[in-house]
Parts: sequence; C-alpha cells; structure tokens
Amino acid sequence: MAGSVSGRLARSNPTAPIIYGSFTLPPGTVVSMTIRDLHTNPTIYPEPATFNPERWMDANDRKRLEAYHVPFSKGSRSCIGKDLAMVELYLALANMFSRFDMKLFETSERDIKMEHDFFAPFGPSDSKGLQVTIG
Repeated sequence: MAGSVSGRLARSNPTAPIIYGSFTLPPGTVVSMTIRDLHTNPTIYPEPATFNPERWMDANDRKRLEAYHVPFSKGSRSCIGKDLAMVELYLALANMFSRFDMKLFETSERDIKMEHDFFAPFGPSDSKGLQVTIG
C-alpha cells in the first residue's frame, strides 16, 4: 500500500541543457518527480489504492503500465540494489506467508495511510502502524 520513497528524486545536468520535447532547461536546472504520485495517479492506474492484480494481465495494458512503474527508478540512475531487493522480497514473503497464519490486529486503513514524509513515508504520529497476530 505504500512505496519505499515518497520524497522527490532530484536530477540535474550541471554542464549541458536538458531538452524535453519543446522545452530546453539550462544547465544546473533541477528536475524531479515523486514516485508515489506517479504510482497513485488514477489516469494511469484506475483506482490506484485498490488491490487489482488483474490490471497487469492484459499484455497491451501491462506494457503501458510498466512504462510508469518505477519503484526503483529507471535508466542509468536506477537503484543498483534492485535485483537483490526483488529476490529478497520474493524469498522473505514466500517464506513468511507459507509458514505463518497472520491476521490484522487493531489496524485500520488510517494506520497505514501516509500522513507525512521525510523522504520515506510515515503514517499518523499516534498510530502503532501495521500490527498482526501470528498463529
């Protein structure tokens, strides 16, 4: 329900202009984007807060969505640890969900919804976050 980075990822070229379409930005101009805003944009991902894995099933739609899916950034500035992180996520989640029966405990949507950030997302200050019981 949340991305790992909610702050802007600034980029600049100190020596050459940045040309984007009909726009030319002078050297040193800082440009940025927010991955969270991109991933929760309803014009790209209809009902972005809804768990809907079927949105990735159609090959044409998947190709369009993948262009906007950038949890680790893209290109030469993408996260160097992306592949390791993905393997760790698959292994950790597969082991956790195959070994334990977990149920939410005193957790509401409010507890996990981002309220503020300091580059990483944080929920309400009075929330205990996501809590589960393990059986």
